[in-house]
Amino acid sequence: MTGGEPGIELAARMIGQSLAQAVEQTAQAVVDAARAELQSASSNKTRSRPSEPPIDHTGRLAASLRVERFGPAEAKVASDAPEAVYLELGTARMAPRPFLLPAAERAMAELKVDLHQG
Repeated sequence: MTGGEPGIELAARMIGQSLAQAVEQTAQAVVDAARAELQSASSNKTRSRPSEPPIDHTGRLAASLRVERFGPAEAKVASDAPEAVYLELGTARMAPRPFLLPAAERAMAELKVDLHQG
């Protein structure tokens, strides 16, 4: 930004930094919530029901979750565990056992509250 007011440039930079921080925190909140769901489901059952978080006895699925950044205001939660997509979305023979979408919905709701509070 050239030729603009120094205060405006500073404000824009601060907003950008705040946005980047909010994106990072929200993505990490999704990972943390998904891991908590997996741990909770695994601690008290031998088998998950359709629409419940999957059982992760080994912890491999939870450990595979990570945040990938694509820019200051863009991130995604990823997993290199091949079963993650099948569990989250289901297959022709298995109903979904979502763990990421519920975690993302909670994190987004918390982000909206935080943004409204200033």
